[in-house]
Amino acid sequence: MPRDHFKGAKLKPFFYDSPMKLLIALIVTLYISPAYANGLVSPITEEMHKVFSEKDHKTLRERGFVIKKKNVNKSAWPELTFYFETDATPLQAISVFAAFEHQINYVPGIIKSKVIKQESPILVHTEYEMDMPWPIPNSKYVHASTLKQIDNDTYRMEWYMVKSNSAEIVKGFAEFYPRDGKTIFKYRSFINPKSFLAGLFKKTMIKDVQTSLEAIRSEIEKQKGTSKGTEFVGLIKTALSGKFAYPNGQSAQ
Repeated sequence: MPRDHFKGAKLKPFFYDSPMKLLIALIVTLYISPAYANGLVSPITEEMHKVFSEKDHKTLRERGFVIKKKNVNKSAWPELTFYFETDATPLQAISVFAAFEHQINYVPGIIKSKVIKQESPILVHTEYEMDMPWPIPNSKYVHASTLKQIDNDTYRMEWYMVKSNSAEIVKGFAEFYPRDGKTIFKYRSFINPKSFLAGLFKKTMIKDVQTSLEAIRSEIEKQKGTSKGTEFVGLIKTALSGKFAYPNGQSAQ
């Protein structure tokens, strides 16, 4: 057939061009993006998409702990970041995490946890003592913690060392993100210990941090919906409303 037979002819789009292209694009997007495929939520979605392997996504779905380590120059211990899921809302989760004087009741090794100062409704100082393995003496320290509400259902708690007999530097944060009625809990901690023996306990330290986080998750889920849990939620709401949450009702000196 001569080529000029087709002159002036208009190409008609195939019947699926518009709707099917949209559907195909959606399918491809879901297929190539582990973050979407695993149902993660913004704003932590992109971060997890970058740092998670497929195994990490599976670990998270199965209620495991995803651990990321970062070595820090001149420190015997690395910076640790944990990701895990807890069956509670972000508000319920942070309310137990931030119930400082309750920590002595369930966090392994903690033998003292007492709020000693409120610089503001959202910034408090807590005095701790932690039992340590021989021959390291008990760790005694004061941490300052700041509560933040990022949006309607996302929260953050930051902390830093005020004084300590066992560490040169302590800093970290915990963030609580909603997902399908549960919470993605991100926990980051860096401790630069004073003891020259601390390097011997690096693996033990990492295991101990995970054990503490397991206890925290268990306590969050235990207190969810109880009168005690409601009390803890009340402390968070009080602090975020600009009122002092602890009994002295004012900044302690």
